[in-house]
Amino acid sequence: MANKKKNDFDILVVGGGPAGLSFAAMMAPVGCRIGIIEKQPLDKIANPADDGREVAITHRSRALMQQHGMLKHIPENEMHILRAAQVINHGTPEPLEFSPGGSGKGNIGFVVANHYIRRAAYNAAAVFDNLTLMTGETVTGLDLEATAATVTLEGGKTLSAPLVVAADNRFSTLRDKAGVKTRKLDFKRLCIVVKIAHSKPHDDIASECFLEGLTLALIPLGDRAASAVLTLPPEDGKKILALSREELAEKIYEWTDGRIGQVRVTGDMHSYPLVAVYAEDFAQERFALLGDAAVGMHPVSAHGFNFGLYGAEVLSQTLRRAMLSGLDIGKMSVLEEFAITHRRQTRPMYEGINSIVQLYTDDRAGAKILRKGILAAGRALKPVQRLIVGNLTRDKAAE
Repeated sequence: MANKKKNDFDILVVGGGPAGLSFAAMMAPVGCRIGIIEKQPLDKIANPADDGREVAITHRSRALMQQHGMLKHIPENEMHILRAAQVINHGTPEPLEFSPGGSGKGNIGFVVANHYIRRAAYNAAAVFDNLTLMTGETVTGLDLEATAATVTLEGGKTLSAPLVVAADNRFSTLRDKAGVKTRKLDFKRLCIVVKIAHSKPHDDIASECFLEGLTLALIPLGDRAASAVLTLPPEDGKKILALSREELAEKIYEWTDGRIGQVRVTGDMHSYPLVAVYAEDFAQERFALLGDAAVGMHPVSAHGFNFGLYGAEVLSQTLRRAMLSGLDIGKMSVLEEFAITHRRQTRPMYEGINSIVQLYTDDRAGAKILRKGILAAGRALKPVQRLIVGNLTRDKAAE
């Protein structure tokens, strides 16, 4: 290390979610001292509750989870196959389909419950003695100085390191304290997730159906079970949340035109506001962003966790090389490589997904005509479909 001052840690990570813990597990084998600060209590990190969310995992993410000790902590029967996906516009006869095709893979990805991923990330990191997890702690201050960064905890204690990594959430207060500006897009929609069972098979195919005033996604969860993901205006969402399980099942049957057969709601409804976030800078001197603090995606992309894992991989590789060369890992000259690479692998998808979502949630007549045309064009533009499928099925980062 170039810093002569004795710091408390080599790296401080604020946020003990999947992105922060995955990054820590990737960095720990080199022997550096890593402190992880998390405001939730330990039991919420080690044994997180089911929050209703299911996460689509790309082949690259699954390979990273295997490599860094996460995959073995996920029950095999909870890693569901995602064979293909389709986009359906209500009133348009043919869907836009994404299948593995000539990728050499039998499926485009996998589906895992969010709470299993969170638990696996904790277990992968917990085995390292050089990681210190500080739970029940809130960061109230951040100073980015010439030779080190210092965070202040709620009780007044201070901790220093050459580098602080913010991996808290898309509404990151630490990011704000560092003065990093963001582009936020409030979709003015509520996301409601609920588990269902249905009488007709889904063939491990996910679907995204754009209806009048709402979007319904069905994510396959094993045999004749799925996660139903509704996005709709908040006032309409409140009405849905007030329905009984039987009433909701009838609604889903109507919205799907019966194509999945009879529907039974098997879980509780969970709701979340929909806001997409993209940081203008992923790094600055002594400071870097990971996970939703860097890129907070719309759930239709199914890429939130994947981007968090990709960012953790790039940042850890960048820092490892710098350490081997005896460089100061908190310098922008080191962090710039990470920032450029992570922007390149996230920006096109972020912008593209937001444009599509805005178009498909616009119920004006002109927008309806335009999206029908886009679906028709999409079916004709095979190279575009192959590009998207390639991003899902690729085992490694694109060269």
